[in-house]
Amino acid sequence: MVRARGRSRILRGATLGPLTRGFAFIHRRSIRAAVIAFCAITSPVVAYGAGYALLHATLLRSVPAANSHLPRPPETIRLVFSEQVVPELSQISLASPDGKASALKVANDPHDVHVLVGRVGEMASGLYKVTWRVLSADGHAVGGSFSFAVQARTRCVEHRTSLSRFRNE
Repeated sequence: MVRARGRSRILRGATLGPLTRGFAFIHRRSIRAAVIAFCAITSPVVAYGAGYALLHATLLRSVPAANSHLPRPPETIRLVFSEQVVPELSQISLASPDGKASALKVANDPHDVHVLVGRVGEMASGLYKVTWRVLSADGHAVGGSFSFAVQARTRCVEHRTSLSRFRNE
């Protein structure tokens, strides 16, 4: 539809062809310019967001592993992070099967600044929950939790029978 002399006219057929060809070229060029402008504006925002997400320390693995079943209690809880953590401003707490939580004394591994180690005392069998909160070297605080189970100790009672008793009968 084209407005000419105050009236609307619908263009059809041969008159529409030359107009649309010229308009299509201008239209394609403006769309291309808009896409380039959009990409130029959004790429720094996306790059900033991706870089910001990478700044946080992430728990890579733990000993004992999450959801593991151990035959005996561990001596330490060892958490390995994706970046250096500050032990003075980090904490690990251990919730026992009866629900009582105790804070563990934490320290860095002397050979790896990405590792946080907490000493564990006596532990009974049952399900334990480890809750951690660390401050990474760049100042970001992150936390999380996982569980593991210590299986009940089974005692093997050794029955000794006197062979001489059976030989005498």
